[in-house]
Amino acid sequence: MNAKTIEIPCPNSKVVKESEVILDRRKSLSAANDPFRTEEPFWDYSDYSRKFYAKCIDKEIVLADTTSLSLKEILMFRLAAALLLLTSAVYGQHRVDPRNSYFRVIAVVPLTAGRGTPDDPKRPLYAPWPPSRSNTGIIAYSQQLSDDGKLALVEFVARDRAAFQPIFNDRSIKFFEKGKARRQDIETELKKYKKNFDLNKFGTMVP
Repeated sequence: MNAKTIEIPCPNSKVVKESEVILDRRKSLSAANDPFRTEEPFWDYSDYSRKFYAKCIDKEIVLADTTSLSLKEILMFRLAAALLLLTSAVYGQHRVDPRNSYFRVIAVVPLTAGRGTPDDPKRPLYAPWPPSRSNTGIIAYSQQLSDDGKLALVEFVARDRAAFQPIFNDRSIKFFEKGKARRQDIETELKKYKKNFDLNKFGTMVP
């Protein structure tokens, strides 16, 4: 129930704050077709196209919002609003950052893949071309060159962790599983190859 305190000429009465408004809609339901009907004089005020009736009761000013919905409609509205808030909260909790979706491995690898042609561009070791669309291969990757230009700092993305098995088996490279390795460990290692490396600015978005 909305209410508003308005200064009106009501003799021997006080203006009550919104928290002190004593209107009880349930006690007024006996009034025929109009729970706010009264034989006492009332004042009509308009505020943002909404009318408020004010009257003197027991030396207090009581305000009734005449645009109020029925009790059933109010309850239904509150229920719908509560469900909407709950749904939004649940969705927000389970929404995955597209930079963290699927399985991801960060590795430092040589630029030895590809022949350097348009059909087979030069790329980091283990980077497929074109990226696999199957559920078993690497589906995306992003890279930054090391400061000396000889190595690539790469994030590989796959739907199946088994796609990284060749990387896991390669003892010659350094790699980290995103979500398992500590951020500090990743940045400390990769800054050996690129001084200004920032994990926040690294990675690929895969919805």
